[in-house]
Amino acid sequence: MFDDFLNILRANSDSEGNAWLDQFLSSDPEFNQRKFFYAFSGATRLFPKTPISFRAPGSSESEPEKQWTVDQLARSVMLQFLGKQDSELFLRSLKALVETADLRETVAIFSTFHFLPFPDELSPLAREGLRTNIVDVFDAIALNNTFPSKHFDEEGWNQMVLKAFFLSRPTYQILGLDDRANKTLAKALSNYAHERWAAGRVISPEIWRSCKAFIDAEMAKDFVTAVESAQEGHREAVALCIQEGSTTEDLAALKETLADEISLIESGQLTWNSLGEKLLN
Repeated sequence: MFDDFLNILRANSDSEGNAWLDQFLSSDPEFNQRKFFYAFSGATRLFPKTPISFRAPGSSESEPEKQWTVDQLARSVMLQFLGKQDSELFLRSLKALVETADLRETVAIFSTFHFLPFPDELSPLAREGLRTNIVDVFDAIALNNTFPSKHFDEEGWNQMVLKAFFLSRPTYQILGLDDRANKTLAKALSNYAHERWAAGRVISPEIWRSCKAFIDAEMAKDFVTAVESAQEGHREAVALCIQEGSTTEDLAALKETLADEISLIESGQLTWNSLGEKLLN
């Protein structure tokens, strides 16, 4: 995988950057931590902030392409090179990087976690990173990143999803959202919706997606309230839940009310992604 990333970087870099990287990767027989930190920090001097799109090596067809910058990709390659070192040196160096990194460096670090070794040791670092209110850092961990769905425990996953709503992030970009749905999260999201409604505040219709597999009488009442709220996207979200979630008689009347939305789902015109994109724009 390292070589695949390296080839993508070479194809998007000029000769000066590629020559520098070759020298960096092969200059010393023994890893030099200080030299690595200096090079990692200085990557923007040789690799531009130009946006690029590419399919990450090893990713499935269902995963979206990476929307990175060239300097971010360069730092990812450097981190994967760091991952080739022994575990103690790798983890010690990575923790030091996280503690001292600037914003762009931090984004590059967390967005690379899925491609690094020792994920069990990286999970606490990722969860600590999610404590931030800096959207770019939160997004690097939570959005379009398979690391949380594969390596967070239920508590960590639920905390991340809840915070995504607190920060008004586009949760349709959280990979594994359906697979990691759980009853505890559904109840927490329902409580969150009740608090927002009681305060007269808007809630994201995407909140219902993680509840669709746990529809009981109380959740059905939430869906009715959501549809009657006339807030943007809630009719579509509830219709998607009815089509994809557990069947219950409590939703029979709603299914008739949402006949138009259900027709759009059946024709493929309405999906969670299309709804999320609409809400984002």
